[in-house]
Amino acid sequence: PVNGGRFCAGCTSGNSLPRCGTDAARNTSINLPTYMVFSASPAGPWSHPQLVPGTDMFADSNFAPVINKDGSLVALTRSHVYHAPHWKNVSSYHVVATWDDEGEDPFVWVDENGVYHNIVHVRRANTVGRHYWSVDGRCWTRSEGDVYTNVVEFMDGSALAYGCRERPHIVQDRHGTITALTNGAAEKTCHSDKPPVVDYSYTLLQVVGGAAQDMQVESSSSLHTRSNSLHTRLKPRPPILWPV
Repeated sequence: PVNGGRFCAGCTSGNSLPRCGTDAARNTSINLPTYMVFSASPAGPWSHPQLVPGTDMFADSNFAPVINKDGSLVALTRSHVYHAPHWKNVSSYHVVATWDDEGEDPFVWVDENGVYHNIVHVRRANTVGRHYWSVDGRCWTRSEGDVYTNVVEFMDGSALAYGCRERPHIVQDRHGTITALTNGAAEKTCHSDKPPVVDYSYTLLQVVGGAAQDMQVESSSSLHTRSNSLHTRLKPRPPILWPV
């Protein structure tokens, strides 16, 4: 965190000092815009960064795009829907609608039937996930119920109620089949400077669907994805932790 624009040092074992503050203490004079860069290879070379229109704002826009097979783009921010004729032409990105975003950090993907989906997290304590779907990428409908909660069961039979489980991302195989859900997870403290501050976090990965079945692992929880005619129940494997 940034307290009055000053660098905060002295953190230990991944935990911040209470005096460092939290979101309320950040330097509000600096926006967090979103830039687009691309490359044919992870090793580069990378394109010159281009500012995504409408994202130069306080906090951040949570800009979350998906590229269609024809090269066009659909993207969501905290409350707006963007379209573009081609993803490379950032100047063509424009708002076409709004959507009822109950949470934040949307992640957008398209299934094998061409239906758009997005998943967000709701609340910064006792976090849950919400799922939305759209047939045209413009009008979004929320599915009923939670797609995940802050309580996670592990392979050894133990369970943990996370302080927060944010930034959901769906992992797909080359065929577009969902294989896992990842989150930025904090076990204790989430967005709070009340001592004791235990705010270390890591990437939590939970295998779901056929990948979990192939491993012959069963779980009583489930992740749901829905469209108007699509209702797929995915049985998740207990999570794997990847430290960051």
